[in-house]
Amino acid sequence: MDFDNFDVFGEKAAVADADRVLLIEPEQIYPDPDNVRREIDPITIDEMAETISERGQLQPITLAPKDEDGRYRILFGERRWRACQKLGIKVRAIVSKSDDLSQVRIDQFIENDQREDLSTADMIAFVTGQVAQGRNLSELARLTGRNRTLLTRYQGLAKAPDYISA
Repeated sequence: MDFDNFDVFGEKAAVADADRVLLIEPEQIYPDPDNVRREIDPITIDEMAETISERGQLQPITLAPKDEDGRYRILFGERRWRACQKLGIKVRAIVSKSDDLSQVRIDQFIENDQREDLSTADMIAFVTGQVAQGRNLSELARLTGRNRTLLTRYQGLAKAPDYISA
């Protein structure tokens, strides 16, 4: 094996710079007001709290770097945070080094839709919001792995009367 180009100090620096799981008080964390999922069923929070009580929080949430008030905004894992908050325990979390909101919204959409189908209202808001920010439906379909025709339908429902899209 050739170790001539191996920089042991470079590897240590990379490890030291890696994301670490932290235990953070729930009060230091707040939900993302623009999260793709707007409504969370309280029953699912109760169920998750029961599971966390029995087994612990198995997956950390992901947070944006501290804001000017010294608090963290949730990027992923609001339901886990709410369950920990309900139990009065610290939250296992990873603080992301990046806060690229454009990418976060796409990732939130994918994660939320895969875990539990988003409501029609959430889908409409996401698609119309992305289009309003300059994304075309073809790009959005590619980024989310969703069918362009389906996304077009959600965009069209934005113009429908409330009783149809609710």
